[in-house]
Amino acid sequence: MKTRYILSCLLLGGALSVSAQKTAVKSNLLSAANGALNAGVEYAFGLKSTFDLFGSIRPWKRTEGYVNKYWLIQPEYRYWTCQKFNGSFWGAYLNGAQFNVGGKKMPFGLFP
Repeated sequence: MKTRYILSCLLLGGALSVSAQKTAVKSNLLSAANGALNAGVEYAFGLKSTFDLFGSIRPWKRTEGYVNKYWLIQPEYRYWTCQKFNGSFWGAYLNGAQFNVGGKKMPFGLFP
């Protein structure tokens, strides 16, 4: 009985296909420590190409008495020089964001 179980596991394990990494999930921990919710996902297509989509939002006021709300989204295409998710890459990205900062004194008296 035990031999059949081991043989079945080996046969089924050999029939399954194994693939390399296709997706990556990420977060910016410094931004999260500052009170923002953020996350990103990167998906691989092709041998050296990936697409990354990252976003962040901070919808509430801070206790310091000034407003610092924002949201941002950043899609990015990456072409990896060696293999995907490893080494250096060339990339192109778009960045969209909206900020609301108020009640804070600017340095050198700019924007009174």
